[in-house]
Amino acid sequence: MKPAMPVPAGMDEDIDAFADMRYRLARRTRSARIGGHRGGGLGGDGRFHGLAPLVDHPDPRHIDMSATIRDPGGNVFVRRFRQPACATVYALLDLSASMGLVGRVDRFALASLLVAGLARMVRRSGDRFGLIAAGGAARDPSHFQTPEPSLGPNTGAPPGPDLTVPANRRSDLPGELRRALGERRPAGQGIAPLIDTARENLPRRPTLVFLVSDFQFETADLARLLGDLSLHDVRPILLRDSLAENPPQRFGFARLRDAETGRSRTILTRRATLARWQEESSRHLSAVRSTFAQHGLSPIEIVDQIDVDGFFEALAAQGIVS
Repeated sequence: MKPAMPVPAGMDEDIDAFADMRYRLARRTRSARIGGHRGGGLGGDGRFHGLAPLVDHPDPRHIDMSATIRDPGGNVFVRRFRQPACATVYALLDLSASMGLVGRVDRFALASLLVAGLARMVRRSGDRFGLIAAGGAARDPSHFQTPEPSLGPNTGAPPGPDLTVPANRRSDLPGELRRALGERRPAGQGIAPLIDTARENLPRRPTLVFLVSDFQFETADLARLLGDLSLHDVRPILLRDSLAENPPQRFGFARLRDAETGRSRTILTRRATLARWQEESSRHLSAVRSTFAQHGLSPIEIVDQIDVDGFFEALAAQGIVS
C-alpha cells in the first residue's frame, strides 16, 4: 500500500459535532437518577401510567379527585407515572492487530475519534459512558504488557491494548479516552479476550452497546460475541478502508503481512491476484453482514472517514437519535 493519508485534522471538530445528537434507547431503562429516556420504574413525575389506591402508594400530592369521587367504594386514588431515567452506554472496541491498519487513513486513530465522539454525545445527554477495549490473543506472551488499571499517566512500560473504563459522566471523559487510547496499540489475533472482558465488565441489565471493529476475524467468533451480547441493545459500527479493499492495480512484487495472524508472504501482484484479493474481501464482508442479519442487526459502515451527518442519519434510521 502507498503511504497512509493522515486522519484529517478537522475530525477533532467532528467530536464536538456529536454533542448535537440526541439519542434514545429502544428499551426502557431503570435508574435512580431522572434523565431523558423512557424509564421502567414508577415515580412522581413523567408519563402518566395509571391509578393506584392511596393506601398502596401514600403520595397525597398526586390524588386524582375525579377518580376518587367516581369510585363507589370510597377509595382514594393517586396518579402514577413512568419516571424518565438516565442511561448507561458502553463502547466495545476491538483492538486486535488488524485495527492497526494504515491504509487510506489510520484505522486505530479513526476508532479512537469515534469513541471520543460517542462519549461526547452520551455525556451531553447527561448519561454515563464506559469503554471496554481489548486486543486479540497474543502470539507471544511477552507481546503484551500488563494493562494500566486507570486513565492516569503511564509511568512504566508502554501499556498493552486492553483498557476498561467504568461508565461515568465526567465532563472531560472524551479527552481522557483519546489520551488513554493514544498510549495503546492494537495487537494480537481474534477477539477471544474481548469476549471475555465484555462478559466480565458489561452491566447485568440491558444496556446500549456500540460495537466498534473492522470485523476482520472469523464470523463464528462474531456469532459467539453477539450471542453473549443478546441481553443488550447492540449497535455494530463497521470500519472499512477503501485502499485495503481495492489496492492499486500495479504489477510487481509485494510483501504482505496478515496483521491478525502475523504470517508474511511475498506475492506477484498481477491483475488476477488483485482480483482474488478483492473477491476474498467482498466475500468476507458479505459473511459479516449475513452474520449480523441472523441476529437481527445491521451494521453502520464507515468507509475511510467519519461523515458526522451521514453517521447521524444512519443512527436515525435505526431509531437511536432524533
